[in-house]
Amino acid sequence: MNQTNSNLQACLLIYDIPERSTVRNPSNRLRWRAVRVNLSCWVIREGDIPYSLLNEMAAGGATWHVVRFDASEGVKLVRMAVEALKRDIRDAMRRANRSADAAGRRLDQTTDNPTEAKRRYAERARPIIRRLNRLLADVQKAAERFGIDQTAISLADAHTSVRALQAGMLVRAKAYAEAVEAVRALGDEAMANAAAADLVPAGILADDIDERGGDASALRETFTA
Repeated sequence: MNQTNSNLQACLLIYDIPERSTVRNPSNRLRWRAVRVNLSCWVIREGDIPYSLLNEMAAGGATWHVVRFDASEGVKLVRMAVEALKRDIRDAMRRANRSADAAGRRLDQTTDNPTEAKRRYAERARPIIRRLNRLLADVQKAAERFGIDQTAISLADAHTSVRALQAGMLVRAKAYAEAVEAVRALGDEAMANAAAADLVPAGILADDIDERGGDASALRETFTA
């Protein structure tokens, strides 16, 4: 943390958006310059207050308040910001892992030819990873504005986790596609045709491979991990 944190000029930005309001969620416009305390409460540097955004929100029927902190509370605010940013990273990783699991279950239940299977899975994987990388980029910018070192919020570890998640999804797609190829190679045309018609989950493909003398252990391990 920087020495200037002891005299940080920061404010608490609180807003309320009515349910029927046309105001869009402002999180994407705040996340790179402020730190979320809860759903509609952010800590923001005084010089970063987005007056244009606040005007748009008010015009759309939202209400907001900005409360200035005492400059001497800078150190405490930065500590709070560190914990909030770490929480945001953890929550984002949990959401991404749930989305990856859901994409895997859909892949399990939608059996196509190998090329098509990998293409569809890649389409589902891209936005998951893109959202994570965008959030981490915003978190890094916000941390820099508050003088928070990347190591304090374990940002490098978070990037490593994103790469691991992406690699895991690619492994699952590859194992799935290879299983479809194995079914065909083992001569079960009926199963292969059923798979092409989106009727066979990965677990059943694995059973068929094993029954015909093949090895489906990689497929099972990948989809049960």
